[in-house]
Formats: sequence, C-alpha cells, structure tokens
Amino acid sequence: MALEDRTCSERDVEAALVVLGTAARRVPAASWPLGLGDLDQSGLYSWTVDEPGARALSAGLREHVPAGLIYAGQAGATAWPSGKVRAATLRSRIGANHVRGRIRGSTFRLTLAAALLEPLEVSPVAALRLERAAEERLSQWIGEHLHVATLPFPDRDRLRDLEHRVLAALDPPLNLDGMAPTPTREALSLARARLGSGRPRADQRTVAWPEAVVADRWAKPACPFCGRLAQDLLADEPLAVAFDDAYPVSKGHALVVPRRHEPDLFALSEEEQAAIWRLVNAVQSSLRKELRPHGFNVGVNSGVVAGQTVPHAHVHVIPRYRGDVHDPRGGIRWVKPDLARYWSQ
Repeated sequence: MALEDRTCSERDVEAALVVLGTAARRVPAASWPLGLGDLDQSGLYSWTVDEPGARALSAGLREHVPAGLIYAGQAGATAWPSGKVRAATLRSRIGANHVRGRIRGSTFRLTLAAALLEPLEVSPVAALRLERAAEERLSQWIGEHLHVATLPFPDRDRLRDLEHRVLAALDPPLNLDGMAPTPTREALSLARARLGSGRPRADQRTVAWPEAVVADRWAKPACPFCGRLAQDLLADEPLAVAFDDAYPVSKGHALVVPRRHEPDLFALSEEEQAAIWRLVNAVQSSLRKELRPHGFNVGVNSGVVAGQTVPHAHVHVIPRYRGDVHDPRGGIRWVKPDLARYWSQ
C-alpha cells in the first residue's frame, strides 16, 4: 500500500482532538460502556483521572501527575509495514483488556499498576503477573477514578498515523513510546521495569538515570528502531521488543531492542538486559519451529568501531542454513577476516 494511503487528513486529526479532549463521548470506567455506540470497530480512546486518582499516581511515581488526560491509544490499527490486520475493537480493548483485563494483556493496565505499586500495594508474583487480588484492586481503582473517551475510526490503515499525530498534540503524561522525555516518564519507565522483572519491590535495584542522559538518549523521532516499537512485532515485553530486520542477511533475521532509546547495550538496566535476553530466547525458539534452520548467529555490534550503524542498542538473531555460505567455520570471527582462519595458522 502506498504511503499516502496510510496517512490521515488534517481534518481527521482536528476531529479526534475535539472528541478526545472533551466530555462528549466520555463515560466513567465503572459504567463502561454506558450506552456508547459504534464500539465494535477500530478507533482511538483517551483516559482521564480525577483529583484523588491523580494524587495517588503522583505519590506512586514521586512526580506530579495532574488531574485530567493521562493516556491515549488505539484499537485495531493495521500493523505496518507488514499490513497485518488487527481484530481488536474499541469494545474489546477497553472493556476486556483495560477495565477488566490483566496487566499482561494491556499496556494501559501495566502502566497504571507500575505507577500504583506502592499506593495499591501491588507486588508481582512473576514477570508481568499480579496475584488476582492485586488485579482486582487495580480494576476497582480504575472504576473509582477514571473516565474514558472514544472516537470510532473505521479506517484501520490510517489509524496508526492518526494515533501518532494525536499523541504528539495531546502529550498524555503516561504514554511512553516515542514521546519526549520527562521526569514522570522516566519514573514510570523504571516502575514498569520492576513489574517486567517479576521481583517484589523490596528486591529491586533503584536505577537513577542522570537527567542529561535521559534527555539525550530517550526515543528520538529520527531513530528507525524507535519508530517500530509498536509495529508488526514478533514478540514484546514492557521493556523490549523484537521485529524483523529491515535488511535481513538470512531468512528470519530478527532484531531484539530495548523500548528505551539507548545506544549502548551495556548501559541498559539489569531489568532491560534481562528482558532482551528473554526475547532472544523466545524469538530463537519461534524461528526454530517455523523455519527449521540448522543453526543461529546471535550477536551485538556495540559502538561505531564495532560496526554499529543504528544508535539504538540491538541484538541480532540470525538463522543459518546449511550451504548458505561456502565455509561457515569461524562464524563471528570473520569481523576480522585476516584473523578468522585460526585453524590454518
């Protein structure tokens, strides 16, 4: 599909900002869906919080979160560049995933749980898993403090572009992917890391990222990987994602990257590195079952002198097939061709 067929109009953006920024289609989460129509299709949604809820979020993140708009997203957008059609609707995403779901199936619930770790006494029992009582407390909190607005938008092919432009205009404080750095988002990112690790709060290592580093290394619009954090993913976790390499050297060549824009793999937190290697294993297992390769190269180019061309840390997972090169001996040693043939020296 041509790029212009995936791009929404300025009128679409203006209409979305009016609907999502006003109370016209906003209902209490506890009363969802309260007579709203046109929910069995794709579209945008936005979440607002009342004053008591905002105080709880501020206390949990130790950063000020004002009452009002806190989060926005989409349901059912076509995944580009693959063109895969998503089946989600506003009804299923909001009702089944956000209001009554689990943090593993809802980025929004995960975000709230991370921000409310202390106020709601939330503690993970495993990576991305809360005990049932904690999920119920979270659902109750959502019902007591949040309202949701919806904008049906049946053009799934243009919905992703509409979401990006609306988020840029509204700048909800709890949205992370591709958003400008703020102290609130950094605090939220670290809190989500705690849930992603599956370890209780008391066992967590606190990572304080210097403000200058955060400002310099957060998701940049020009980064080709930051632009793919929600598109056609092979696998994902709160702190890392996997997707196909845009310039594959082998069938199935995949990349695993952190969600946070950080050039240096070794500067990532322990939780982020653990998430990356869990996904490396998950991707390798999936590729082995699907493509039946005869081996794998798994590698990292860290630094310009090591061949890194994209300044966003990433791990290559490259399936290898018998006969794909004349002589595979030496593998990664061929980064220094003159020294690769150690067996002949």
